[in-house]
Amino acid sequence: MPSCGVDEKDVQLAERQQRIESLEESCQDTDRTISRFRELVVQLERSVTSCFRLWRTNRSKWCSELETLRSETQNAQNESATAASQTAAIMSLNLKLQSAATRNQARNIDHEIKRIEANESKEMLNIVQVMSTHVFECMIR
Repeated sequence: MPSCGVDEKDVQLAERQQRIESLEESCQDTDRTISRFRELVVQLERSVTSCFRLWRTNRSKWCSELETLRSETQNAQNESATAASQTAAIMSLNLKLQSAATRNQARNIDHEIKRIEANESKEMLNIVQVMSTHVFECMIR
């Protein structure tokens, strides 16, 4: 019977030894995983630091470019508004000029009509004078 107990103890020791080896292997895997994560964290920290340095270095340049773009946009809007205002003013002046030209043309037409009427009246007067002279002469004789 004592040999049974020794065999059992040997089996238990072998199982424990196998379990220990398995746990050691698991610990080694965990250590490797932790090391890889540490390396990844270090790389990420470097990347973030590099990005932050880049941002800090270029921030004033980017802000300056943004302000320049804003200023150029505002200038373009102001110029557009000025051009629109000038166009409206020119169109208004053009309309006034066309109106004045139309009134002037109407006056010229009125003057021409009056001149024609005056000539017609003059011709009628000449006809009446000739006829009245003729009638007067006929009456005197």
